[in-house]
Amino acid sequence: MCTGCRSDAQQHREIEAIREALGVVAIAQPAVCWLYLGEDGSWWVRREGETEERWFPTRELAVAAVQLVVARFKSYCLYLQGEDGRVVRSQFNWLPRQRQEAE
Repeated sequence: MCTGCRSDAQQHREIEAIREALGVVAIAQPAVCWLYLGEDGSWWVRREGETEERWFPTRELAVAAVQLVVARFKSYCLYLQGEDGRVVRSQFNWLPRQRQEAE
């Protein structure tokens, strides 16, 4: 596992805590999000289906932002790039049909 990356269970617990704190009711639509390092050294977050990306000066801020995004969804798949460049996939309630469509 890459440095600074969390396990699926850890990631899900953090997102559940965000849902509870915000009083968010998750919607049925699945979400696929990407967190990656840009050429300029800033971190970017993108949700598939949206036209704009959001940038952050640190990975920690980008992780917090992507957690807020997926807190609205009952199922999600995250592709999180670590500072070492490796990408780790984290998912929750991701059904086999969704897996095939996303890959």
